[in-house]
Amino acid sequence: MSEKKTTSFAGINEKIALGIKSDANDGAVQKIIDKRVEAEVIRRADLLEKSLDKYNTAKRELEKCRPDMVSYNVVPDKDNNEVGTPMKFEAYSEKRIKEKEALKKLIADLDIAIMKAFNEGDYSKLQQLSGGTQKPAKEVVE
Repeated sequence: MSEKKTTSFAGINEKIALGIKSDANDGAVQKIIDKRVEAEVIRRADLLEKSLDKYNTAKRELEKCRPDMVSYNVVPDKDNNEVGTPMKFEAYSEKRIKEKEALKKLIADLDIAIMKAFNEGDYSKLQQLSGGTQKPAKEVVE
């Protein structure tokens, strides 16, 4: 005949006590590791998202940047008469040139920082460029 095991509440409590005694510390350590890793993953994902948004915005702004000084002049014909085809001349003001250069620099810097984050796991430059103030999760010192 098969023996039927009966489990009392005392038996369950003993197993719980043994489990706590043997696994609780390891479980707690693993739990804190998992929490810290998850917090860092979320922080990095948010930082990447913010940086990519900033990158795309800067690209759109650069595409919108048009010459702000436009003039039309009539090119004189060979007899110096002003009866020719009007020519359009476009130029950028000094302010607009500086804006374009700043956008180009931001785009290049973000591109480098994003690649460095993806390839090397270094998010420090990305943190600076994105204006992020979040601190990285505490690192383990060996």
